[in-house]
Amino acid sequence: MNAAELLSHLVTRGQARRAPARPGTGGVVIASGFEVAVALDPSDRSMRARWRERVGNKPVSYLLVADDPERSGWLRVLGPASVEASIRSVDTASLARAIGDTDGMGTLAAVRHLAEEITRLGGEGLHMEGLLSRHTLEVRFSENKDLWADATALTSSLRLSDGWRATLTKLGYQLEQLPTRGYLARHEGRPVLVVHPKNSSRAFARLDNRGRPPEGLLARDCNDAGARYGLLAHEGRFRLVDTASTQEWLDFDTRLLGTDRKPFLALLSPSYLACDGFAKLQGRHIASGPPSASA
Repeated sequence: MNAAELLSHLVTRGQARRAPARPGTGGVVIASGFEVAVALDPSDRSMRARWRERVGNKPVSYLLVADDPERSGWLRVLGPASVEASIRSVDTASLARAIGDTDGMGTLAAVRHLAEEITRLGGEGLHMEGLLSRHTLEVRFSENKDLWADATALTSSLRLSDGWRATLTKLGYQLEQLPTRGYLARHEGRPVLVVHPKNSSRAFARLDNRGRPPEGLLARDCNDAGARYGLLAHEGRFRLVDTASTQEWLDFDTRLLGTDRKPFLALLSPSYLACDGFAKLQGRHIASGPPSASA
């Protein structure tokens, strides 16, 4: 699917309607409170210029896409919220699903969800908002031979098709249902994680009836259970939250990680969350050897 076919796909499925094309674009549709347009020139400079021409100071959420000349079936994407965002390359079919998931959302939730999905899709299964930096994970963690070998061992029993419950159980947690909502994950009797399962990944961005994001309720349940960390979960999708700051989180998508990057899921294990492994990564200090779950 190329950029033009993406627009046709959205219109055919009733998820967007056509709008007049603008100079420098090959088509425009309007989805859930935002526009999706095809840029004729995929260069950074041209795409940012087209974005500024359309948006300027107007309250418009604008997703500009162009066929990636280096990857068939992939798009270069800018937006929907800021011209200063990184231009990312994402799989067209995955982007189509992300846009379709916004159907029925309010404008604010739709733009938030789409922006997060684009970052996630462009990050090959890892999306971080402050909890850890990409440099820490992609360089200091994955290129540390001891840590990566240990992470590989910790995740060896995991399958890419595992859901959240199987993943956490195989990583070494004992799960118990909480009386109000969600589950408590313990390790050696200690509360480590509160898990809020969701019926779709859309719920990761859905605000409650008071306009609050789901991380806030998750953090409250963590405090009540005596757990530092919280987890939003849907099938093989996870959002890890440290209650020290609910504005910072780390997303994992097992399917996008694939086999080669599966060891990143070790960051959800007791070796990191029940002990000091994750805190060391947050502190930008990486030990010479892997963390110990019995430390």
